[in-house]
Amino acid sequence: MKSLQTGKQKYVSGKINDLKIRVYGQTAVINGDANFEFVTDGKPGKAHLKYTHVFVKGGKGWQLVSHQSLKVAD
Repeated sequence: MKSLQTGKQKYVSGKINDLKIRVYGQTAVINGDANFEFVTDGKPGKAHLKYTHVFVKGGKGWQLVSHQSLKVAD
């Protein structure tokens, strides 16, 4: 997170390849597969990620309460 805040790392592009959303009452579970391109310290990089997000609907609408991602080996 610090590298994003300081500008050390910048995302160039992102593409969601697969997205599955399941809603259970006031909770939604999202599983996805995404590819990102970024630049860190002037060097380009790529990442293929699988991720899970959990949202809960409350008084302020849908809020992200959990995030987990895993980098997929090339």
